[in-house]
Amino acid sequence: MKTQEMPPGFCLGIALIDNQHARFFELMNRMIEADTRGDNRDLVAQIIAELVAYVADHFHTEEDLMARCGYPDLGEHVLLHIQFAGLVENFHTKYVNEDIGLDDEVLGYLVEWFSNHIRVEDPKYVLLARENGF
Repeated sequence: MKTQEMPPGFCLGIALIDNQHARFFELMNRMIEADTRGDNRDLVAQIIAELVAYVADHFHTEEDLMARCGYPDLGEHVLLHIQFAGLVENFHTKYVNEDIGLDDEVLGYLVEWFSNHIRVEDPKYVLLARENGF
């Protein structure tokens, strides 16, 4: 899989969230580059662990923002976050246990899920967030 930058159209206009979304792509690129260079599994596992921590932190930030704005579909959005966070944690565990390696299918799925979430789900709370000063 080739590295990629966050597409410009993914910006929601909320600096904190946009910066965090860009961080996802940075982590994915570091993971791809480390694997392409043939770096050891420990380094790649460390980057995946950073991704796990990032996902938890980013989702917490979004959920806090949505709660502070009174976003009515917060529960549904949180469920999507829980599912993806579990997927990333499972990916980390399987990678550390050497049950899987990095492959385009797994990386592609992570990027596609996250990209779709930014394009489809996140814009649903943006207007309300802006109305509340975010």
